[in-house]
Amino acid sequence: MNKKWISTLLVVGILPIVISLVLSYLVFGDLFDAFQKMYDLRGKPTVTKDAVAALFLVLMFLLGVYGFLSTTLFSFLVWKVGERTLKVTEHSKQIEEKRDQEIVRESALIVYYDIERALSNLLEIYKSLIIKQGHPYPSRLFFSEDWNKNVATLRGHLLAQELRYLYRFYEDFFMLQSNLESWITKDGNDSLKAEVKRLADKYLVEAIPTPLILEFKVLIADVYFEEIMSLDLFVVFRKIHLATFPPEKVMRYTERNEEMQLDEWVITVNTVTFYKGGLDEIGKFKGRGQLYNSWGEQESGFSGEFIMGRPMIGSRLAFFGDAVRCKLTYKWDNGDREVSHIHIVSTKSAIPKALISGKLENGRINDGFDTWYAENGHMIYQGSVVNGYRQGQGTSYKKGRVSFSGEWEEDQFKNGTLYEKNEQVFHGEFKNGIPWNGEATKLRGFAYEDFTGVIVKGEPYSGGGYIFHRDECGRDFDDFTRIEEIDPEEEAEANIHAAEEFHARQNNELRRYESWEEYIAAEWADGKATHAEPVEENLLVKAWGDKVT
Repeated sequence: MNKKWISTLLVVGILPIVISLVLSYLVFGDLFDAFQKMYDLRGKPTVTKDAVAALFLVLMFLLGVYGFLSTTLFSFLVWKVGERTLKVTEHSKQIEEKRDQEIVRESALIVYYDIERALSNLLEIYKSLIIKQGHPYPSRLFFSEDWNKNVATLRGHLLAQELRYLYRFYEDFFMLQSNLESWITKDGNDSLKAEVKRLADKYLVEAIPTPLILEFKVLIADVYFEEIMSLDLFVVFRKIHLATFPPEKVMRYTERNEEMQLDEWVITVNTVTFYKGGLDEIGKFKGRGQLYNSWGEQESGFSGEFIMGRPMIGSRLAFFGDAVRCKLTYKWDNGDREVSHIHIVSTKSAIPKALISGKLENGRINDGFDTWYAENGHMIYQGSVVNGYRQGQGTSYKKGRVSFSGEWEEDQFKNGTLYEKNEQVFHGEFKNGIPWNGEATKLRGFAYEDFTGVIVKGEPYSGGGYIFHRDECGRDFDDFTRIEEIDPEEEAEANIHAAEEFHARQNNELRRYESWEEYIAAEWADGKATHAEPVEENLLVKAWGDKVT
């Protein structure tokens, strides 16, 4: 017990006694004389009866004063102790709340970096396994040991469906880890490639081919991981980022939106805008709203309608460094959200170049400008698309090299330049995808090689090169192009003979079983059956049992 409390107890115990002595002095005067007088008059009740009554009243008054003072002082002491206890309790509560907040912040940070690391590993595995056709790298994935506990800690910051989505995120990547282990033990597993592609489609930004995302990733720092996330993951990721800050850093207030002529909520994190728009009574995003990126840029976030806290209809902008701008427009269709329009532009040069632009149907550009990739992730076409076909100006690629550049018509070359191994071999008009009229340079075609000159109607017209002479069997060009004249009657007879042989083989195969029955085609008239000619084509064989070998 400290000195302050000892002093307080002494005062509470002694002060009433001192005050009582003072009052006694005021009533009796010299207290020693008063006691001496009482002592002298002892045993004389007839003399002291009036004095005893008065003395009793005085003593009762003094005891009352002493009791009142003692009670007051002890009540004050109890109040002070209670006040101090209350402060200690409140302080303990604040410490507990602070501890809980720190646990939430710590869990949020762990989950935040788990997501970043998972997406980074997914892109690296996609690049090494699918693009480079090599072994997957990294070969192992690492997550926090208490990931399920960390996710559960975020229940106060995420909606129920967002928690389920986050649990599923971890489960998907643990499944990927299992497939990685199978790849190592079995020296290859086709299911791994399928799983990597599935996760890329699910958790990376919608409607953009993963190889193109890999190109974009080179243009941005790791802090811009939000740009390559799917919209659902982006929203969850931003809320987790919000949970990493202490409550005093998060501000919520309303301001007037003059354009919409209504009040809207504003949420800021460390003075950076996080969200503007509607909120319901429990704090879920509701109605029209704008979710900003980590740098407070609405241009790189989502703007649109939120229903039950989930983004539904609106648009999303993303900037990949200073080189690429991307805009996705979302619609609600058939009970789910999907991308309806996409516009990706490269701004590397003075004149912006479209990479993908147009309206999507069934996940692909139907009319507009598109970039196509093969299963191995290599670009195979970039250009105009009409009704789902390559039409208009476009460029095709083989093994990373330009193979044709020019005008297309219904998925075939129409007019332009043909390349082989980065060298121009033909420039001009095409018919059915074949060089038709134009200039050739070491062009390879039907029955000729390394032709340089003029092509007319698909054939060398003037110039020089090599023409087919013969093969290992001595066959020349005429042997390959000769069309034999066949007599129509002989051709019909040959066809009948071939059909008969086919049916004979089929029926004989059935006759090799233990039990079989044979039926012949017939026609009935007036209850009488007329059998067809007993040839194999008119026979039907039914067989059962084991096959006799």
